[in-house]
Amino acid sequence: MKITKLNYLGAVVSLLMLIIGASGQEVPEISADPVAALVYQNEEIPDFPNKKLTPQQARESLTRGLGKFQGKGTMGPVGGEQTATRDSWQARMVDGEIAAEIVGRFEDKNQKTLYRSKIHYDEQLGLFVMQYAATDGSERTTHVYSDPITGRDYHRAVAPSMPPGVSVRYIRNQGKDGHGKGKMQVTENGKPVFRAKFAFQKIGPVDDEEFEKTLAEYEQSMKVLKSNKLTFFPYTTREALPRSRGDKEVWIVFQNDLKKAVKYWYVEGEENELYGEMQSGERRPQQTFAGHVWLITDKDDKPLGYFVVGGVKAMAHIGPVKPARNPN
Repeated sequence: MKITKLNYLGAVVSLLMLIIGASGQEVPEISADPVAALVYQNEEIPDFPNKKLTPQQARESLTRGLGKFQGKGTMGPVGGEQTATRDSWQARMVDGEIAAEIVGRFEDKNQKTLYRSKIHYDEQLGLFVMQYAATDGSERTTHVYSDPITGRDYHRAVAPSMPPGVSVRYIRNQGKDGHGKGKMQVTENGKPVFRAKFAFQKIGPVDDEEFEKTLAEYEQSMKVLKSNKLTFFPYTTREALPRSRGDKEVWIVFQNDLKKAVKYWYVEGEENELYGEMQSGERRPQQTFAGHVWLITDKDDKPLGYFVVGGVKAMAHIGPVKPARNPN
């Protein structure tokens, strides 16, 4: 079964939505707050503002986002089928810091994911820095500006970089009652390809016992993921590459352990299809199927090695590989 680049962009959207909670399109009204309602207007998503927050403004913004939340909605390709999503999360203040920690669960038709993040105020930047990790293996760092007047949050992805030609615009509005809505648009080479709208509501204060239980479950799931590793086979010749096959959907996580950038390609028959480029140290989840073959090359397209996907979610570490003897 073949996958498309839109599958990857869907993973990008899912990942970014997980940073704060839920994703979606047409959703029931949760709050009548006029600030939150503005996001459903058909205005263009604005650029990330060139503004800074004071420590007091940052603390007030964090306080608004504390508690127990749930959200739902849809996301999907422009002009295509929309995927329903659900999410629940808790956010609590970190003692002695202008910072909060978050744990939650996200679900769409492809998978269920546990995630953990920390958001802290960087006084030099005048922005929030959010560091996120999930049990699908994804990691991301994001800058957030929270407008102290409107309650609108602007998100900007920092690391890892987006795939070539892909850009994301993302805003979220939250009312004083904690309820809110937002939307995202993903473009590829200037053309809108993915969209998401979401709504969320605050359902109560943080339950510390439940918070710790979810955190422990997250940490155990991460241990399991890291224990499953795909073999990085040495490349010999194009003819010697296995053919992609299989129809069981599974996720893998590419981890670039080399001190240079690499590209990863889906091997389809006699062709290779480029899916992305990773800098040294980057990690990226990829939707695929058991039996699929992924070729790794350097930036100049020189083959380095390949992976054959197994039947379970696993890490695909890209590192030094001993050259195999050419049978010819």
